[in-house]
Parts: sequence; structure tokens; C-alpha cells
Amino acid sequence: MISDLTAGLVIGVVIGGCLLVIKLIDYFLQKHINNDNTKETRCWMDDARREEIISAAKKINQIDFRQIEDEVHHMDVLHSKTDENGVPVWYVKSSLETAIIGLNTSINNQNDLIKEQIIIFKQMVGEMKEVKTKVNSK
Repeated sequence: MISDLTAGLVIGVVIGGCLLVIKLIDYFLQKHINNDNTKETRCWMDDARREEIISAAKKINQIDFRQIEDEVHHMDVLHSKTDENGVPVWYVKSSLETAIIGLNTSINNQNDLIKEQIIIFKQMVGEMKEVKTKVNSK
């Protein structure tokens, strides 16, 4: 959906913006805050943490958001397709649907055969009763 795509892009922009703000704050602190009124620049963040943040920012800059947008759109298209009953197509494999239809046909054919067998058995019972009455009457 468009809202999912927008949410993904917004999250990426927010993360990138946060990193940019952290970088700007770090820059400001390095240039303007001195605890002992000397020209020595002090920073509230240690070098290792600063390098982690810069490394994360570089990784974020390497992300191809157009590709992510295309993949999200593709998934949205796949998940919005429905069959004639309104059921999303990706819920049911077509081979499963074909197998169920085949089983249903077989069950219906067996039911028809059982009905025919019942009719034949009823006729046989009727004929056996006639034979029994003829045998008993002799």
C-alpha cells in the first residue's frame, strides 16, 4: 500500500536526519565549547562512538531507497490480487485449488455410484422377497 511505502521512506529520512543532526551537534560542540577557556576543543563524544555514527551515516547514504520502493510496490501488487471470490491469490496455491476441485469431483462421482448401488440393492431385496414367497408357497 502507499502508506507502507511512505512509512518506509519516512523512517529512512528520519534516521538520516537524526544522524545529520548528531553530526552537526558534534561539530558545534567541537568548535564552540571549551571547559578551560583555552583554544583546546573538547567533545562530549569519544572518538570510537563518533566513528560508529559516521560509519552508520555512510551506510545509510549507500542504501538505494528507489530499489526498496520498487520492492515494496511489487509486494503490494502481489498481495492486492484476488480471485473471483475476493480471496487474495497469494493465500492459496493454484495447485492446491486444482487438487481440491479434483477431490470434490471424485467425491461427487462416488456419491452418484453409491446412490445407484442403493437402488440396485433395493431391487435385489424386492426380487429376493418375491423368490422367497414363491418358494414358501409351493
